[in-house]
Amino acid sequence: MKTVITISREYGSGGLEAGKKLAEKLNIPFYDRKLLALIAQNDGLNEKKSNEAQSDDIPFSTRAEIIKKAVQNGSCVFVECCADYVLRDEKDIFNIFIYADEFCRMDRIMQKYHIEPEQAASYIVKKSKERAVYYNLYTSKKWGDPENYQLTLDSGATDTDDLAELIHAEIAKRKLPL
Repeated sequence: MKTVITISREYGSGGLEAGKKLAEKLNIPFYDRKLLALIAQNDGLNEKKSNEAQSDDIPFSTRAEIIKKAVQNGSCVFVECCADYVLRDEKDIFNIFIYADEFCRMDRIMQKYHIEPEQAASYIVKKSKERAVYYNLYTSKKWGDPENYQLTLDSGATDTDDLAELIHAEIAKRKLPL
């Protein structure tokens, strides 16, 4: 028995960090777009696909193949990568969307990258557009639509440790197999 947890998130919402902390807490693998390249190399996908996976611009079909292969090993946490869509036919999948208001996201980004408010605001607009365009292009769903997820969380006033704990509590409440 396994549960695959997917986390989609707004840029600056703390979802990436919360996903990593959740995976550590549950002692299960964590995957994001950067780790997909390592999977491609370690699992012996052909050289072309491995080279594609080394860039940030992994073709969707390659990304989907890597994601499907990774879940064969058991429970795990995915952040982004359209994993909720790629794994839509999996039996035990728990899809989460993490969001926050713009000011909270700006604050997180300014603290993390030590940048000015204007630059943080620009990053939010750019990254949000990129994520929405990518998700909407490769799936039959709309990015951020609450109907795509079993749980949506406002991370605005919550640190990433507490956010991971909230998700962990919800997994326990739902008695999801790990």
